[in-house]
Amino acid sequence: MAQPKKSGSIPENLTLFARDETQAGFSWEDVKGGDIKHKVRPVYISDSTNVKTKETGLNWMNQSYGVYEGNKWVTRKNVGTIVETPNTPISNIRIVTLEIRDKGGRAYKCMADIGELKGAYFDMREDVLLDCMFQQGIQLGGICEGPFIFARVDSQMKPVRIDSLLHTKMIEATKHNEAAIIKEYEVGGVYTNKKCDEFVYVGKGYTRDCPKWKYHYSIYSHRRDGEYKYQIQFPKEVVYYTTDGLTKSEPRHVFLERGFTDPQNNKTSWAVMKRYKETYSSSYIKMVKAPTYKTQIGKIEIEQTLRDWIFDHNTPRHSPTTDNLSETQGYTNPLYAHIPEL
Repeated sequence: MAQPKKSGSIPENLTLFARDETQAGFSWEDVKGGDIKHKVRPVYISDSTNVKTKETGLNWMNQSYGVYEGNKWVTRKNVGTIVETPNTPISNIRIVTLEIRDKGGRAYKCMADIGELKGAYFDMREDVLLDCMFQQGIQLGGICEGPFIFARVDSQMKPVRIDSLLHTKMIEATKHNEAAIIKEYEVGGVYTNKKCDEFVYVGKGYTRDCPKWKYHYSIYSHRRDGEYKYQIQFPKEVVYYTTDGLTKSEPRHVFLERGFTDPQNNKTSWAVMKRYKETYSSSYIKMVKAPTYKTQIGKIEIEQTLRDWIFDHNTPRHSPTTDNLSETQGYTNPLYAHIPEL
């Protein structure tokens, strides 16, 4: 079975948001003397193509800070420096100190020259440091040889040792991000996302949604801002739902996720509809406006029983998009017929 791809990427270029120079280093917890200090530039590192994180970095760089001048507390504002640089390998990252954060969080703080920025001061996560310890060792003075390259791992930008397992995963993730999105989907085609979840394409359908869909345990009408909402009461149930209206019938690409487990062999399958229909969850039906799958791994035959179950109008599923799903445009489930279209 294919392994899920790690979320992230290796940027081609970096934007560095560096605060003013300061001092950081090591000192004993309860012993005076023996301090090791370095002049550093705290830096926020962003992928140069990511507008959102560049905005975050700019705000971070410009934050004010306080210092004592004599016996007086003075507030200053970082002037800061913005540096654009290619994301080329760097070597000999120096561990400066260990920073203990809220809720027990820890990050080793390091320094290195990145492009034109000298003494950049940034995080090295524990997994990267341990990898260096196990594969290379750490040299006198807290030097991690590397070489390293910066990668966005999930949502964090951090140095990653080249040729490490994480580096390999980031190369795979980058290639996946750059791959073209599939434009045409074939009925019965099996597609995978980055996590290697599998989805079979059922075809095009049409559905409606209910804005501000909300369930209620009481059987009494729900009042908001002096007006009654539209109410949906499912047969033989005390729970009811309210909404502000019904959207127009719109096209969707319909997929079914492989998530059903056959109790006889404990293996996942699309559905054994005739035998296990009662336990199969409609939450596996996925309706997508514009699919973004990049990989097709096979093709299966869509049985009519499976299609009938997906487009079933006789079994309420408590979801507007599923209840109103149809192979023809304009369909409205009778339970929703009294709700006006927005």
